[in-house]
Amino acid sequence: MQDYVLLRRYRTFDGRLTQWRELADAPARGRPLWAVWNPARRHAKALLDASQGLLQLASLGRRPQEIELSAPYLAILAHVSAQPCSEDPCAAQFALVIQKSSAYEEAVPAVAFVSSLHEID
Repeated sequence: MQDYVLLRRYRTFDGRLTQWRELADAPARGRPLWAVWNPARRHAKALLDASQGLLQLASLGRRPQEIELSAPYLAILAHVSAQPCSEDPCAAQFALVIQKSSAYEEAVPAVAFVSSLHEID
């Protein structure tokens, strides 16, 4: 079983790159009530499905231009774009990463996909 983690970083107007950080809205795990009631489950499932679709396209050897116009990529991009940029108010661009990890292995998470930089409106 694979877990996927979305990370992003910013490029500031002066060209500095920030550290990769997990998205702020990542669901908290291990809450007992979530076994019965989890209102964020559908949103998390949509991100998981988009991540898997994106990684499948990348594994098929699609060109970066094709990947960046795909529905999974655009869905993830819209999600990341909607997150507030509270880390660095001087950010001009952002990039995202999808990491794969396993809950059953102690290995370091592997980078599965890295996007190009995107302008912040």
